[in-house]
Amino acid sequence: MLHVLEQAYLAEIIDPETTGPIATGGTGELVLTTLGRHGSPLIRYRTGDLVTPPSRRAPAAGSTSRYAAGSLAGPTTWSWCAA
Repeated sequence: MLHVLEQAYLAEIIDPETTGPIATGGTGELVLTTLGRHGSPLIRYRTGDLVTPPSRRAPAAGSTSRYAAGSLAGPTTWSWCAA
């Protein structure tokens, strides 16, 4: 299970070919947008990691990690995408 810090990142799962939304329960590429601007610009990163979203939100792990983005299905390649 992959956990994303909601306070620091916006996590999206997109179709790697169309960059559109995935079908419910489908596998897609994890895209992270940084929300903080201290030390890093606001950039949307295509991670190249293929993930499957969970069927429900995971319970909090500690005080900051609250969203389970899904299980890692496999890597693709690292690249940038337009924000």
